[in-house]
Amino acid sequence: MQTSARDAHRFFIWTSGCQMNKADGERLARELVAAGHTPVESLADATAVIVNGCAVRENSDRKVYGQLGLLRGLKRANPALIVALTGCTAHASPSELAPHLHAVDVVFDTLDPDPLMRRLGMQANDHAIRTGARGVRSIAFGTDPAHAPARPALFASDTGPVIDDIEALPLPGAGAVSRYVNAIYGCDKRCTYCIVPFRRGAQRSRPVGEVVDEVRRFRDEGAREVVLLGQIVNAYGQDLPGAPTLAGLLAAVDAVDGIERIRFTTAHPRYLTRDLAEAMRDLPKVCEELNLPVQAADNEVLRRMARGYSVEFYREKVDLLRATVPGLALSTDVIVGFCGETEAQFERTLAFVAETRFDQVHVAAFSPRGGTVAAGWPDDVAAQEKLRRLHAIERRQAQIAQELNARLVGAEVGVLLEELTPGKGATDAPRWRGRTRTNKLVFCPHGPGLARGQSVPLRVTEATPWSLRGEARAPVPA
Repeated sequence: MQTSARDAHRFFIWTSGCQMNKADGERLARELVAAGHTPVESLADATAVIVNGCAVRENSDRKVYGQLGLLRGLKRANPALIVALTGCTAHASPSELAPHLHAVDVVFDTLDPDPLMRRLGMQANDHAIRTGARGVRSIAFGTDPAHAPARPALFASDTGPVIDDIEALPLPGAGAVSRYVNAIYGCDKRCTYCIVPFRRGAQRSRPVGEVVDEVRRFRDEGAREVVLLGQIVNAYGQDLPGAPTLAGLLAAVDAVDGIERIRFTTAHPRYLTRDLAEAMRDLPKVCEELNLPVQAADNEVLRRMARGYSVEFYREKVDLLRATVPGLALSTDVIVGFCGETEAQFERTLAFVAETRFDQVHVAAFSPRGGTVAAGWPDDVAAQEKLRRLHAIERRQAQIAQELNARLVGAEVGVLLEELTPGKGATDAPRWRGRTRTNKLVFCPHGPGLARGQSVPLRVTEATPWSLRGEARAPVPA
């Protein structure tokens, strides 16, 4: 049911954090458009602002609370402005949220937007009545994340499309070459440093048909690549009837005509199975790249992190992947300075990075996260020492990535063109940004016949640790 023009809002969604938050923000925007509301590009033009907050680190929450503070000032000048809070931040404890809710009208789970929809349907004068002298409202709260329905309303296979004419509405995300698709919400693991299970709730996998329906819709809107998302994406299906696997889901998505590339993230070593490695090898659209977080390469540190595997187990999974998937590009995540990490333990992680030769390493310094087990332990590695360790990993990885990428100079690689970016100066020509199947960032000059969404051959002429450069050819017409 659409909102009348009189009651329609101009909405702005402020999203922070991971790919899952971005996917949730886009889906929410599409539901708002389907209900008759209009997206705008700036806060100044909005009559409703939705803060879609990330909570992975303390600093993430601080950014969200800073945004809510800004909105409190805007609301003083414009009391009719509606402010909503969603995302991981919305599931912080009441005591943590309370000081930041002065401007907030509704707090809701991204999978249950009904409280937001109801609030947007209220009349402006009703808002004024609900606003007290100090500007504090009787805030509506949505569904707890552990019990939220895993149902993106626009794409549920049993409801059919809500929007009949895609061209009639400016659907958020439409036209993008690569699109994110949430395969799992929540997480059943309890790593001692991680707040996500407490904010996202228990694991809830989406049915295979529902995911495929969403992929088809994104295909119809111009997507050529999809990225399947989950906090532990390769645990997919364990909570569904029949226990479908990620390998089976990949096969179903691989069968969708018009999709050229499929990626998935983030994987966990405990759920890295041979059938998944074989699916990466055998399914033509599944890319030969994987993020497999190790976090630390010392067994005692891994035990304190409650990761559920040893360094030896992780190494076996790397060996399986590299023996099964030709040309695999492997990336990982590392946390330095975790509670009690000694210099010797850190050196083992640094040596493991050098030995394993990842294509990319995402490294972060540990910071205690309120609400996690590790937050109650001594944070006994000095901030300066954490930074030194982080930079040591970064320097070593930059050397490795430079060596790996340099091997591609002179070779021809396939690149999916994603975006034509303007030159940096008045005399600089536009250039294309794209990625290889192994997820290496590539830049090339614009040339005749090149267009967004094309897969083109590119001869690599230059390599850095972070990207490749080369000359692309337009595909030859059939």
